[in-house]
Amino acid sequence: MRGDLQRHVTELTEATAARQKIESELAVAHQIQLAMVPHHGDAIADSPSFRLAARLIPARAVGGDWYDYFVTGADQLVLVVGDVSDKGVPAALLMSKTVATIRSAAHHQMPPEKILEEANAEFCHDNDSYMFATIFCATLDLGSRELSWASAGHTPPLLRGTDGAVRPLESPPSLPIGLSPAASYAASAIKLEPGDTLILYTDGVTEAFGPGRELYGEDRLVHTLGRCGCDSPSELNAAVLGSVSDFANGADQSDDIALLSLKIPDPTMPVSRTFASQTTDTAALKRIRLDLAAFLEDHQVPQGTIDAAVTITAEVLDNLLEHAPAGVRSELRAELLPDRIHLEFADDGPAFDPLGESAEPDKEIGGHGLTIVKAMATGLRYERLPDSRNLLSAELRFEQNGGC
Repeated sequence: MRGDLQRHVTELTEATAARQKIESELAVAHQIQLAMVPHHGDAIADSPSFRLAARLIPARAVGGDWYDYFVTGADQLVLVVGDVSDKGVPAALLMSKTVATIRSAAHHQMPPEKILEEANAEFCHDNDSYMFATIFCATLDLGSRELSWASAGHTPPLLRGTDGAVRPLESPPSLPIGLSPAASYAASAIKLEPGDTLILYTDGVTEAFGPGRELYGEDRLVHTLGRCGCDSPSELNAAVLGSVSDFANGADQSDDIALLSLKIPDPTMPVSRTFASQTTDTAALKRIRLDLAAFLEDHQVPQGTIDAAVTITAEVLDNLLEHAPAGVRSELRAELLPDRIHLEFADDGPAFDPLGESAEPDKEIGGHGLTIVKAMATGLRYERLPDSRNLLSAELRFEQNGGC
């Protein structure tokens, strides 16, 4: 009896140590993964030629999806999404090597099909684990709006026109990189029109499972994109991720999700503008408030609205950094629309709904509770995001007879 008990304790200790080792490895893989993508997996970029937003939401047991974007000296925007077949540290390390190879090739002005051939050659070298990766790579000429792309076995991206119609950008059949050193890739091209939106994603979106093990699927994604009236890429990404989360209905995320949306601005339509800033440091709050005020002033927002936006920001972020655990990252996004400001406050702290009836008085927003924020803002809403972040959103309309 005593021997059986001792054996059981030994087996339990060994199993616990093995589990902790796996969890530690996955945590390292996620850190590598997030370090290799712009803005650690939550990016926004605006320019006169394009508007872009990207998200990376790692699943617990995966570490190989990524997105990337950058502008080369040839005035070309390079777009990449990829998915390494394996998981853990080996997949994350191979992903990081592939990202570096693609960036180098792109900065040498290689076209997308040659970039993939370069990445394939590097991937196949010393690939003793026989991993592979699917990749979509594109270059956008910022002057002519010509989009050239090539795919290494990756899910086709989707193109949404100004009429809301959504269609895939197909590529000739091709192998993922890593399967054959002799693999070659073919290029395709199209001219994007003002108002067009391009959506790049990995199969973590379409292969998300609902509670009944049904897949989310491309049809649902196309439907979501077609009926979404979102103007900005960040809002479009939020709509897609929200739809996937609703479909999953609490089911565990089974795969990484990488999502990148690019919009060509239409000069004939009102264009929303975005301010974004993030911090883990209380000392940075003053800088965020000053930067937000300067951004709004640059866009001729009425002074009263600027004051209200800065006050709301101070109330929310001050409270978050006061009550959240040390090291929690908080982020502010201000989306400037024709008649209002859309504010989003996100943090990666423990789940907490400041609008809920169960909110403790000392954890309510700001020293004055919700009173100030409710008096100034409309559309207050809290949600717990699929990537385990809190999101509080609010809208602030411009002063009467004001606008921007």
